[in-house]
Amino acid sequence: MKRIVIFITILSGFTFNQHVVANTSEVKLKKKCIQQYPWMEGESDLALRGIYAQICDKKNRQNKNNLLIQAAQQHQQLGQNFKALQLISHLHEQDIQSTALTDVQFMASTQMASSAIEQMRRNEVRYLSEEQTYPAAKNLVDAIEQAKPAPVLAVKEASSYVKKSSKKSLQPKPKKQISKVTAKSPKKEKTVTTQPVKMVQLAVAPSSTNPFATLKK
Repeated sequence: MKRIVIFITILSGFTFNQHVVANTSEVKLKKKCIQQYPWMEGESDLALRGIYAQICDKKNRQNKNNLLIQAAQQHQQLGQNFKALQLISHLHEQDIQSTALTDVQFMASTQMASSAIEQMRRNEVRYLSEEQTYPAAKNLVDAIEQAKPAPVLAVKEASSYVKKSSKKSLQPKPKKQISKVTAKSPKKEKTVTTQPVKMVQLAVAPSSTNPFATLKK
């Protein structure tokens, strides 16, 4: 009995999947829709065909712009970057702007640039030209560097701070120079000895008018 129930469940699920595939495979685009969006001619992706079928349906006029943005996103996710850019250019001509469209335009353009670089390096075996392609690539890298999200900038600043602090901790600390203070010995005072002054007695000759006075002594 259990086997019969399991078999019926599997069979019903398989039937449901076949029904969904049959419904999605029946998505057909009208000629007017393909004329309006010529890049959809020969498109085999069922989800994308379903989005364009809703876009071309007059009942969805109010939601048409959102559906077009979904179509551009689907093109980009499928790797149809050129078609995504075609649709975005078509929307810009109608003055339809959106941050989601800008994101799709950026991702599609970067993927195309990456594939071009891969073509240069692997198949053509060459580098970017110094005059044309390298300056353009450098400008793009500089613009991306300036447009980094806030969390990435915060992490970068934190890592740079950690590196600086680690460098400071690894640097040897300068040794403190201790200046030796030598006590100066007091200067010896020179003693000056004064010699006593010798008194010199001067002999005074007696004044006399007698010329023979000296002969008396």
